[in-house]
Amino acid sequence: MRTTACWIVASALCFTFIANSSSHSQTAQNLVGTISDTQSVPIPYARIVLYSEAEGTATVVRVDANGHFALNLPIGNYYDVMAAARGFAPVSKRLFVTSETNRFDPKLEADSEHSEEQH
Repeated sequence: MRTTACWIVASALCFTFIANSSSHSQTAQNLVGTISDTQSVPIPYARIVLYSEAEGTATVVRVDANGHFALNLPIGNYYDVMAAARGFAPVSKRLFVTSETNRFDPKLEADSEHSEEQH
């Protein structure tokens, strides 16, 4: 239920986030990763929900067919990042973006409770 509520809020707010890589060229860094299951099999088209308390924004992005994603984010901000996919329990982590490449490679566990959630 909590995941569904987060998904609804994030979906409603996703259009408020605008990634402007040109204005962040010196002050931004990539957050990259791969969403996979506990056997390290990539989960295609899963979603990443990124919430920035500092900016008051939420963004929802889909990973590619290989479970990969890359986001350009301002350095020096905290983000709550959640990886989710139908049939898997979501994984969340609080990240601080540094000047180095930042990785988030969640391993999702199968969970029948989340099998009915919408993608």
